[in-house]
Amino acid sequence: MTVRALLERKAQPSTHADNSAAMEEAVQAFLADPAAYPDRPAAVEVRETHLSVLFLTDDHVYKLKRPLQTAELDWRSVEARRHFCLEELRLNRRLTQGVYLSVLPVGDDARGALTLGDGVETVRDWVLVMRRLPEERTLHHLIESGTVQEHDIQEVARRLARFYLNQPAVALRPQDYVTQLRASIERNAAELSAAAPHFHVDTLRDQLLDFLASHRSDFKRRVRTGRIVDGHGDLRAEHIYLTQPLQIIDCLEFSAELRANDVADELAFLALECERLGAAWLGPSLFRAYAHHTSEQPPAALCRFFMAYRALVWARLGTQHPHADTPERQERTATYLQLGERQIEQAHSLSLTEVF
Repeated sequence: MTVRALLERKAQPSTHADNSAAMEEAVQAFLADPAAYPDRPAAVEVRETHLSVLFLTDDHVYKLKRPLQTAELDWRSVEARRHFCLEELRLNRRLTQGVYLSVLPVGDDARGALTLGDGVETVRDWVLVMRRLPEERTLHHLIESGTVQEHDIQEVARRLARFYLNQPAVALRPQDYVTQLRASIERNAAELSAAAPHFHVDTLRDQLLDFLASHRSDFKRRVRTGRIVDGHGDLRAEHIYLTQPLQIIDCLEFSAELRANDVADELAFLALECERLGAAWLGPSLFRAYAHHTSEQPPAALCRFFMAYRALVWARLGTQHPHADTPERQERTATYLQLGERQIEQAHSLSLTEVF
């Protein structure tokens, strides 16, 4: 059966079978074999994240979603994984060109052997196919190697400005936005404390909540002026490739709610990541460059608040990582909390008329 026919066909027991653990292992072993691919690469590199398994050939990346359930997603069925592969393809094409190529089935052919793409009769899973990009051109690598330049962040700001200006505002009541932010701060702090009570999060939580309460009307104004958009949701330095053209990959495809962010929030997370990697100067440069391209300059206090908020979120996520107990992960969680405390202290010291 052709890939197009399988993509257009509704899930049926005869063509879409949910995986057992044994089938999951068989699919992964198949995709790790160079013989699985039409171009017969010399080798396949396998990388694992908590949500996906990546199979890297010389020119392509094949992304297989894990059949799991979390508070934010449910990928236990083959049909769910097909749907979110297609969503990832659609959404990530907003900030890339020629990178997100297709979605292909993995499954049994007419003889019962696993195959990829055309010829699949019984679908066992789906993979997202991407063009492989040079990792030495990520913003993350450029920061760590000390080679990032001012013009690099100017180019990032220019591309993000075009993106955000073209995104429609999310339909959201101002009070609901404030309520959601408060609930998120409280939930992230509670989950972090429960998972890792040796980390002290009360001060950061309380200062975040105090800032939100004191500037409630300013957050509501952000909603009324259309600053909450369907954004990227995970704007990290490792997702930005300073190539020609610039490419920004790997948005959060599985949750429209987690992508519905203030533009300042999204930029603040990138600024936070740059500071964590040792390039604190990039954050103010990013905000200034963004203002130049959009004439929209978020208050520095608001940006510092969002940096502190994202630090709390990522400290909590660090405690849920499969290797959360390793010294490296413990140190990263501690770093996020230190950064968060520093940012929220600065936020409280600034007026909302001050900009970067």
